[in-house]
Amino acid sequence: MPTFSFYEDATLSVPKSDKKLRRWGSVQEACRILDDCDREIIYDLIATGEVRGYKRRPTRPNSHWRVDLLSVWHHKQSQMGQ
Repeated sequence: MPTFSFYEDATLSVPKSDKKLRRWGSVQEACRILDDCDREIIYDLIATGEVRGYKRRPTRPNSHWRVDLLSVWHHKQSQMGQ
């Protein structure tokens, strides 16, 4: 995994593949990483600080979340190690 900072449009390259992954994604993409979990689980993980995320327009009540997919992957790996 990279050790440097990412920005909104940054991508990660997958070794031995032409596929690129975005660093920031939707709640739906985060749910897929956690084996199709419920959306509320992602919201709870963001609220507790276990996963990073932010609202795109925090002044609007129904604004979409952007989720750090790398932090979701790290969370999944830490849970598998327990």
